[in-house]
Amino acid sequence: MKKLFALLLVNLLVTAGVQAQFQEIDSKYINQVKGKILLVALQEETTRTLLDLKPKPEETKKYKDGIANFNAMLQETAAKYWKYGTKGVEAKPQSEVDKLMKEGNAKYVVLQYALREGRPKPLMFKDIYGSGEYGNEHRELSKKEGYAVFHLQTPQRDKEPINIYSVFLPVAYPSQADMIYAVQMMNNQFATMLKKRDYKFDQFDQEIAENNKLLKKKTLLIDPSQLSSKTTVEDIKKGYGNNVEVADYATIIEAVKNGEEGYAYVMITPIEMPNSKITQNKVSVMLMHLVIDTQDGKVLAKAKPTRMNYDKLADDITRKEAKEYMAAGK
Repeated sequence: MKKLFALLLVNLLVTAGVQAQFQEIDSKYINQVKGKILLVALQEETTRTLLDLKPKPEETKKYKDGIANFNAMLQETAAKYWKYGTKGVEAKPQSEVDKLMKEGNAKYVVLQYALREGRPKPLMFKDIYGSGEYGNEHRELSKKEGYAVFHLQTPQRDKEPINIYSVFLPVAYPSQADMIYAVQMMNNQFATMLKKRDYKFDQFDQEIAENNKLLKKKTLLIDPSQLSSKTTVEDIKKGYGNNVEVADYATIIEAVKNGEEGYAYVMITPIEMPNSKITQNKVSVMLMHLVIDTQDGKVLAKAKPTRMNYDKLADDITRKEAKEYMAAGK
């Protein structure tokens, strides 16, 4: 009975008009953001972590490299993929960004990395980014740590910054493909609103109606962690009806970085609920599948899982979701 009630709750929440990470952009920011410098907030080494690692020179190096690698990926991503603004891109350490925020420096709009809950753990930068590689094992480790978010914010003098737009990610410590997805999502939404002032977000329905037909020309790349032991590639193919390939996660990163034309991939991302205090059976984080074009970050399809996995929504892809991808634009 308890499990049945949880499932009913999930169905109610999923259909109750979700709010948040994918939201309407206030029209007053459309021109404001375009005329500002995008300021990228960079991670900094922490004194406490360096002291803890001091007896381990190799681990210290991995930590320093991890911070440097994360920052390099983020800077490269912002410089290459932020195309909405006209004033360019700059990057500064987090401490300097915080000062500019407090001063209310009006020439910037800030790209801020954070976690959905809690704060990033310094040692995770060593474990995730220290080797300079991001493969399946890094993805699995990052997935266990929760969800990341990129905020686009404007400074206010002596006040909390205004949060203009947020993009949540499937993992706490993002790959460069995740960073590209976040920046492209922001860029695409702002650019669309600039061209279509009557545009209504409505959870990507307009984009999908226009773009869903492109799926027939795409091979759907699936990260191994997105398949459970109960689901086979053949199951997915039967629901999807087009080409599907389970690929090493490093392959997906390269396809996104290279903007390859013939592929799409799935982001299983959290959706914020209107009431963040929903705690019945711990179902407080709703999920949405978004099928993303590797070429330009366009949203091609979506699905909303309602299957339960003990006390939370299942975060894998089954035949059901794959079938919904193809039906999303009809």
